[in-house]
Amino acid sequence: MIRQVVQPAKGGDPVLQHLPAPTCGPFEILVSNRFSLVSAGTERSIITLAGRSLLGKALERPDQVKRVLQKVRAEGIAEAVRQVRERLADPVALGYSAAGLVLEVGSGVGALRPGDLVACAAPHAEVAAVPENLAARVPAGTPLDQAAYAVLAAIALNGLRLASVSLGSTVVIIGLGVVGQLAVMLLQSSGCHVIASDVDESRRNLAHALGATSPGSEDLRRVVGQATGGHGADSVLLTAATVSNEPLELAAEIARRRARLVALGAVGLRVPRRAFYDKELELVVASSYGPGRYDQEYEERGRDYPLAHVRWTAQRNIEAAVNQIAKGALDVSRLTSHTFEIGQYDKAYELVTEASEPYMGVLLEYPGVSDPEAVERRITVPRPPGRRGQSTRGIAIGVVGAGNFATSALIPTLARTKRCKFQVLCSRHGLHAATRGARHGFRYATSEFDMVLADPDVEAVFIVTRHHLHAGQLTAGLRAGRPTFVEKPLAITRDELAEVERAIEEIGAECPVWTIGFNRRFAPAIELARAALGDDRGAASLSYRFNAGVIAADHWLLDPAQGGGRLIGEACHALDTIVALLGAQIERVYAERTPAPPGQDQTVATIRLSGGHAASLSYVTGDRSVPKERIEITCNGQSVFIDDFRSVRIVREGRTRTKRWRRRTKGHRELLEAFLDAVKGNRPPPIPYAEILNVSWASLALVDSLGSASPVRVPLFA
Repeated sequence: MIRQVVQPAKGGDPVLQHLPAPTCGPFEILVSNRFSLVSAGTERSIITLAGRSLLGKALERPDQVKRVLQKVRAEGIAEAVRQVRERLADPVALGYSAAGLVLEVGSGVGALRPGDLVACAAPHAEVAAVPENLAARVPAGTPLDQAAYAVLAAIALNGLRLASVSLGSTVVIIGLGVVGQLAVMLLQSSGCHVIASDVDESRRNLAHALGATSPGSEDLRRVVGQATGGHGADSVLLTAATVSNEPLELAAEIARRRARLVALGAVGLRVPRRAFYDKELELVVASSYGPGRYDQEYEERGRDYPLAHVRWTAQRNIEAAVNQIAKGALDVSRLTSHTFEIGQYDKAYELVTEASEPYMGVLLEYPGVSDPEAVERRITVPRPPGRRGQSTRGIAIGVVGAGNFATSALIPTLARTKRCKFQVLCSRHGLHAATRGARHGFRYATSEFDMVLADPDVEAVFIVTRHHLHAGQLTAGLRAGRPTFVEKPLAITRDELAEVERAIEEIGAECPVWTIGFNRRFAPAIELARAALGDDRGAASLSYRFNAGVIAADHWLLDPAQGGGRLIGEACHALDTIVALLGAQIERVYAERTPAPPGQDQTVATIRLSGGHAASLSYVTGDRSVPKERIEITCNGQSVFIDDFRSVRIVREGRTRTKRWRRRTKGHRELLEAFLDAVKGNRPPPIPYAEILNVSWASLALVDSLGSASPVRVPLFA
């Protein structure tokens, strides 16, 4: 068990939460923090936003409001409101600049080893999992309370690099919190003329002691004019934390023609066009510590940028900063005004939110862990009283994965069945495991998958992790004798799928029941259409249009190593629905794709099925206002139309019969009920294993067909 400072999303003061320690991803290190630095401006803004009304939060994120409105149209207002409340219930981790001891390293980590001391982008937590590319080794003899400043110093350093300052440049800093003061030190050591301003006199005095000229705001224009012969500053760094636009307007006024303005703090960015136009000013918004920040390839997959092409990445900026601290060139000890033991975190936040006394660098200190075996990865969570739909009896389940789908769709649906006893929720991020586990009534939370399988009370396992983990976790569950539900897809490579087949064959008759999240075949619309087609339907033709909608180009689903791509990860739903409707397996697929940017798939496939059936699948990314799925089947002189699982229209001999549902229902609950029945031995597996394997191979065949530009045969299963 560890302690971590988080901000409740519904507002109120930060809290110190008890969590299971996180586990390392392949490109992460597990760090036992010794000190972390409070970033007052950033963290104060998080606390302020959390305290706003739902409308206030919506005004901050209009893009999310648009998504909510789309969900209202698709699933109804009640479901949309429930999912919004679910998302808003998650706390926010505070802090991002720390120093400590490496306890463990992931399998893909190269340079760092257990026992190393590092400065890193870690939250205020006793133990944190940190991307290797956001950490740098601390030189021997460097005090860790000083090394904890390195990440904030990297922000300042990145700003200087973006400002393109050089020896003799006149640089103005507006805002003298910790980042502003660090910028003063760095600019002084670079031979620049530094003019620094803040509304707080004590902060101006500190900047003056560090070597800057520090006039009040009313004198800033005059001082800059005198220092530059009336030309204006070469660069202006905006390091203030305010929603006001005044810092940007002031910066534009005091800058010389063609100067560069760099926004490092959360300041208003409504550009005063006349000033920018007249002077041809350039505004750059710095991305935190430097290139690589917020890039999933860099942070999550450990792919560094070549030094020859990107000299100063986020990690190299952190490294440069900690080296300057180690040499004494960046004397951050002059900035520390307060240090609080982690148990006194509330005093630290009272200080930065209420400014009860002058402060600058506020550190949190931790007792420290040296033995990774002593790190507890399980925690009992308080069960919310009287949670509706939560059964105190029934099948004890373990859920692996606490992402948005798990907590907004799967777990609430399981709760509504009133047939499950929520035993354990597992997520390698301890914060998600504990907070979402408590919210949904789980008995305990863990960050370790093996702990779920080792629990003798767990009667069924639900795997809702990222796609590349599905095959391995399913086979582990089956080998452990646990009935297992795995979200789609079953696997994202041929090797993974072959391993699933081998495991099932090796376990043989002792293999527990399992199934996959192909829910659409259980939708009322599909059941009605299948009944209308009848068992003796003859050869049919089917057309399926799947309007998937655009996703971000860097979405993990598009990563071949994690998501497998959209055809494997999502079009498999359509393939299974086709198999279910026609009662046949897929024999051959041929796919073609039109050129489209990443995240905007435009694929058309022709599909041959056993029994002479033929189907076409158009997997496209059209406008989200267009209904997502439309299916048309023709056979035996009749046509059946399924519109987005909301209506079925059956046309035969000139007569039309239509069935409509008030909201889109895609069979999630029906599939889960069927699986729970199978776990209790009351019915066979919900989906024939032969069809699961056939559809899974067909999904991979779609991708193979695109690569080979030719039809690909799909194995059939008895």
